[in-house]
Amino acid sequence: MSLDFKLARPFSRWRLKPDVGEPSYGYFAREVADEGHDSLRVYANEIGLDGRDINPEQLLHSLERLPLDQMYKDRLRYATPILREGFYSLGHERLRQKQVSFQTRRFCPKCLCENRFHRVWWDIVDLHACPVHEVLLATDVQGHRLNWSWPHFDNSPQGYPLTKVSVTQTEGTSLRLHSLVLNRLTSGERESGSLAGYDLFDVIDGATFFSRWMQSDNPAKLGPPSATDVEYGFSILELEEGDLRECIRDWFVAKVPEEALRNGFHASLPGFSGYWRNRPSSRLRSYIETVLFEEFAKVGTLGRKFVRYRPSERGERTLLETARELGLPPKGVSKFAQKLGLLPYAKWNGDALSFNEDTFRKLKDAVEDLIPSTDTWDIAGLPSHEFRVLVKAGKIQEFFGLPVDGKRGGRVSARAVTSLIRKLTDSVQRKTRREMMTFFSYAKHLGISQGDLALRIVEGNLVPDAVDQERPGFRSMYFNPPQVVSGAQNDAEENAHHEADLVTLWECFRSRLNEVCPAFKVPDDACGDFQIFTSNRKLAMTVTASARAFCLVLTLHPELTRRRWDRYQEDKEELRRVAASGRWTPTADGKGFDITFNVTTRSQAREMATMMNGLKLILA
Repeated sequence: MSLDFKLARPFSRWRLKPDVGEPSYGYFAREVADEGHDSLRVYANEIGLDGRDINPEQLLHSLERLPLDQMYKDRLRYATPILREGFYSLGHERLRQKQVSFQTRRFCPKCLCENRFHRVWWDIVDLHACPVHEVLLATDVQGHRLNWSWPHFDNSPQGYPLTKVSVTQTEGTSLRLHSLVLNRLTSGERESGSLAGYDLFDVIDGATFFSRWMQSDNPAKLGPPSATDVEYGFSILELEEGDLRECIRDWFVAKVPEEALRNGFHASLPGFSGYWRNRPSSRLRSYIETVLFEEFAKVGTLGRKFVRYRPSERGERTLLETARELGLPPKGVSKFAQKLGLLPYAKWNGDALSFNEDTFRKLKDAVEDLIPSTDTWDIAGLPSHEFRVLVKAGKIQEFFGLPVDGKRGGRVSARAVTSLIRKLTDSVQRKTRREMMTFFSYAKHLGISQGDLALRIVEGNLVPDAVDQERPGFRSMYFNPPQVVSGAQNDAEENAHHEADLVTLWECFRSRLNEVCPAFKVPDDACGDFQIFTSNRKLAMTVTASARAFCLVLTLHPELTRRRWDRYQEDKEELRRVAASGRWTPTADGKGFDITFNVTTRSQAREMATMMNGLKLILA
């Protein structure tokens, strides 16, 4: 046979026919084996072709000289990668040069059992499995790699049957990307859905990106995925846009450190630019980049240029925007956020602060929880000047520069005060008894202010003996009365229930009242009808004295004692409890009450002093 004939017809026979999905080099290898040769490279060199490297298009031109039906020639051309403008054209699809490899032969032993020919999709680098039989592609035979110099599809060079090579099941791993590629390359038609408008190289680029990013321990080095990991990325890529955005946003929040989020998009995804720089002409990149940027904007910090470009899509607020929304000065908000530790990675020496949605929500909640330091009575049960003792001692944190509702002055957290009170009272289980001293009475007994007594309790130097859960703050705390050691006091206690003359009763009452509630100014002697007042004259009681008794009368009237009546309306139950020993009678006009307390014994005289202290706390 002449050389010209060999070049015109590379094979002496052509009984084998190209199959669907079989590329030129696969069919060429089968023809070489059918001619009885064992080396594709040697045979190619003998007929004037370059046998050193696989050139699919050169082999295709050689095979098209065979007298095959046009249908088979079209089938070969459709399944052969042809290099055009830096891309391999494969039928109606395009693949990057790096996405296809002819260095070694990969195969599915189960496919070879059914029909012994090479499928072109086995040469796509990022595909690692057979979607038909759901097994990983074989890459070697008994530890030896196959290359294209060996043309046979029945046995390896060592004689081992290729159909008997062990395979690994994919164990339920989705092979949707593999199936998509197989369908496109065999049917020539594209699937329906959002990815139908993109070439295979675009789809593989996008799926590989999500696989490398979301499965990488180091996002700065987006290494190649292994085995069927690319399918994980494809499961993300094929989501509907709404679901894709939610998935990406959740990923940023869960996986990217807060410090990286605050340093910007490229700090949170350092490998992004490098990955796409090596993959030019990608139309899918712009879609992925837009989704990533817009979702990152909701949870991270973007550069100010991007902020100006898409202000409505940004999820973070600048310090000025945050202050305006809260109705507070920026300087006060900055210091408040710093004290709360809401921005742990911020550089407070001039850093441009920004607040994501979660941080802003925490900040807003903290602002709404603030109350003026002077309005803590209902929680702490202490006058504002006494409460300041705890503030100055650092037991309660005070914030300034936050004029909520336009009201200036220091503010404290209502939750912090409530938490402090609960910590002090929850461990006390004993109930109050009649003979116990109130918090205020005990402070007077010790000769210290209410704030100092509260500080002793907070510091753990003193524990209340009982707690009345119906009363707020420190007012709920009660203490056992101290033991009386003097002989005169012992004698008085011994005869406390005995009746006595007016002078004795009055002296007993006056001395006890000066002890527990010195705010009342009480005359040394009782004679006829007169009144006793607190030092600020906010509470007055009428005294009527007789030979062996005296009585106290307190008037509550909406018109005659308006302020006192309002305080009564605010705390009726407490006043009723304190004044339980008195006789409540309606006033002549029926609008108010006269509360009368009769004192006939020394015991009553001492109890009356404690009762008057309780009245002062409520009404004065």
